[in-house]
Amino acid sequence: MSSSGSVYPMNGAKTRWGAAVSLGAGKRLVKTISAATPAAAEQQARRLLAEMLVAQRRGELRPPATVTTAEWVGRWLASMEGELRPFTTHMYRRGLALYLTEVGHVRLDRLTPVVLDAVTTKLRQRGAEAGKGQRQLVEGFSRLKACLEAAVDLGLLAANPMARLRRPSYKPRLRRYWTIEEAQRFLGACHSGQSKWGLYFALLLTTGLRTCEALGLTWADIDLVAGTLRVHEAVTRDQHGKHHVGEPKTAASRRSVSLPVTTMQALAAAYAAGSGERISPALAALPVTSSHVFLTPLGNHPHPKSLAVSLAYLCQVAGVPPTTPHGLRHVHAMLALAATGDAYAVQRRLGHADIKTTLGIYGYGHQPDAAVALALDHLFLPLRRPPGSPDVGEGCCLAAKVEPPIPAVEVDEPGPPPHPPAAGALTPEAGD
Repeated sequence: MSSSGSVYPMNGAKTRWGAAVSLGAGKRLVKTISAATPAAAEQQARRLLAEMLVAQRRGELRPPATVTTAEWVGRWLASMEGELRPFTTHMYRRGLALYLTEVGHVRLDRLTPVVLDAVTTKLRQRGAEAGKGQRQLVEGFSRLKACLEAAVDLGLLAANPMARLRRPSYKPRLRRYWTIEEAQRFLGACHSGQSKWGLYFALLLTTGLRTCEALGLTWADIDLVAGTLRVHEAVTRDQHGKHHVGEPKTAASRRSVSLPVTTMQALAAAYAAGSGERISPALAALPVTSSHVFLTPLGNHPHPKSLAVSLAYLCQVAGVPPTTPHGLRHVHAMLALAATGDAYAVQRRLGHADIKTTLGIYGYGHQPDAAVALALDHLFLPLRRPPGSPDVGEGCCLAAKVEPPIPAVEVDEPGPPPHPPAAGALTPEAGD
């Protein structure tokens, strides 16, 4: 017995001992240990008591939490209602569901690094056996770690049992996005009038808007005089299929995006066709109206399945590899970076808060290493070329200006789509 803790056999069982520490106010924390022999049990109990006293001095010892893991996850998600968009909440729940099937019934204070590491390994092996990717597991790991950290902040846990666990990794799939010629063919198919959603996909390709931002666009947000559109709303869809009009993804998402002339002309024509009002060739300002640009004849937001079928058809007409609505944002970013070479301008256009997102997810290399060497030749060789030597490129294969094909690039592996995609279509890409 010590002044603040004790060890003793549990209920007369010589091989099962307990270690108890006083928490004050008449409360104490008891942990038990079992061993093969009474001497070993007592020795391990004394070691456990020493660890508990050290944790108490550090302020890391807490009374046992009576709430289960599933109950705490539910409270944590409820506390963030209003902060997360419906689809984001759905993605959180989907990732956490993997872990809750294994530890949802476990009391929160009984979660240990060993238990959670074993669960993560089990889930990873199960996914590999089923031929599934690991993206959902990575999401679930990250969400549960943040959830347990919130429990630490509120004093329900002394420490986060996932703090020292290694996050599972996954290998993204190889994808090849379109060349400039393929993008041109697709844009032509969008403007051909063969699909009622052609303007929607043309807007995604030429502006790089997120799909939710394009769906949130109203006619009042379009300024044909200035040649810009304003992003300040987003339309998202929850797991029940209900659409919600709300704020854009981040503060940086609120922005003004310049429009190519062909897109402005297509928007003006679409407004004239829908309203019966004539828009002059000079692209006069559109009348102010809060009506959304992309709606069904019944005035509803389009269903993702309808958009997927339309996009698959336009890709087939254009003779380009199938992609998804979000894939058009990738194509736009890639072409914009290749055309301007200004990553910060593209960052602002895409509405990214961090340049790392622009370069890390959308910054695909489109020039071979030989092009870099040729560019350096143009910088250095004129300064050091011996008298009478030929100019760079004379008889040099590096000077041949052959536009290289855009190579396959690595992007985040997609999760399961919300509906069966059209035959041959790609599943939605991850990314901002």
